[in-house]
Amino acid sequence: NSAKTAKEEGAEGIGLLRSEFLFKEEKPSLEVQIQAYKEIFTLFDDLTIRTLDIGGDKALPYINLPKEDNPFLGIRGVRLFQTHPGLIAEQLQAIFLASKNRALKIMFPMISSVEEFNEAKLFAQKVAKKHQLDIAQLQFGIMIEVPSVLFLIEIFNEVVDFYSIGTNDLTQYLFAIERTHPTLKADTLSPVLFDAIEAIVKKATKPISICGELAANKGAIPKLLNLGIKTLSVSPKNVAQTKEEIRHA
Repeated sequence: NSAKTAKEEGAEGIGLLRSEFLFKEEKPSLEVQIQAYKEIFTLFDDLTIRTLDIGGDKALPYINLPKEDNPFLGIRGVRLFQTHPGLIAEQLQAIFLASKNRALKIMFPMISSVEEFNEAKLFAQKVAKKHQLDIAQLQFGIMIEVPSVLFLIEIFNEVVDFYSIGTNDLTQYLFAIERTHPTLKADTLSPVLFDAIEAIVKKATKPISICGELAANKGAIPKLLNLGIKTLSVSPKNVAQTKEEIRHA
């Protein structure tokens, strides 16, 4: 059946909205961000929103990041809370205002310690308090992509509401191979990666999802399902194929 579901069409819409209001020469205003989020929120019942995740190979023309010898190990992801707090605060305010008290999940990328998560969550709570917004219905979670988190899952279980394993970055950090390197390539189906995912599944007491290219990899899907993974996050073009793989896994 080649017909798309409303949610699949909505997923494509998210990609268009992301390009339209985020990747411009000038920073989108608070009002533009609010409207964009409202349009997204009308499409789905269960939503997870990642705070601004740039740095490394991802850049925005209106944000000046320092030139670094190793940008994948530098200012990116949640570290923007320290270097660009105003930008993050505005994004969070837009999300909170657009949500209209609906349940949402807020996800912080590139978390490397429990303290970093606690500081990011406190930052979000202060933004809400400043603008007198109720966010009691929101959940807060992390991307697992920095290897240090693998050794801290038991402690994270006490403070986070959910996990998303970011396999693209987790793979590059596990093998110390930059994912955009022109000649060096990590084995995306390495047993080491699946051992890491299995360790997370065994230790975690909160919901887990998988994102990144691995989630849509035909060779990985049966293994992920066997490990107990129940939620896969894939790009819109891979939705139908991934569903088909799951049906026959």
